[in-house]
Amino acid sequence: QEAGAWPLSNLAHISENKATIGESGGIDVIVRAMWVHNTNPGVQEWGCRALWTLSVNPNNKALTVEVGGISAVVNAMSGHVDVATVQEKGCGVLSNLAANSDEIKVKIVEEEALDAIIMAMVLHGDNTLVQQRACSVLKKLAFGPNIQPMHAANVASLVTIAAEKFPDKCRREAEYVLNLLDKIPSEYGS
Repeated sequence: QEAGAWPLSNLAHISENKATIGESGGIDVIVRAMWVHNTNPGVQEWGCRALWTLSVNPNNKALTVEVGGISAVVNAMSGHVDVATVQEKGCGVLSNLAANSDEIKVKIVEEEALDAIIMAMVLHGDNTLVQQRACSVLKKLAFGPNIQPMHAANVASLVTIAAEKFPDKCRREAEYVLNLLDKIPSEYGS
């Protein structure tokens, strides 16, 4: 299964291939493989990597959500908390899925991805790529209905730490998130 996700991930770097893979059921196959082989970190990494690349395509983004891609990614991240590449790629998938869709942003938080992202930041505090991807997805998730859960999850302290450790990679995203979290009492009624 790992060997199957690897070529799909590589083929998906070509724009036309992204659409073909999605239309041919490739996303469903990847998500099913991630569930069937949920204890294999290699399958999880390459599955997340493939979904990350494929989810750039708007049709594939919808397909990924439709076939349970969010929960598969959250499961991968939760089941392999010690594997930085799974955490990085998982955050990448979630970031792509959250882009330009408030409905998907809410669904990501409802499917407990926030817990997985927070855990990745805590356990991989010195990993630049994990922190960068986590800050990126948190920036995309930060809006109206998600602000309260983000505040409750103590996102502010984690993005502050990431911005201090990796200012070139995380500061902009952290400032955006912190600005919205600061508005909770007046704007979102905590």
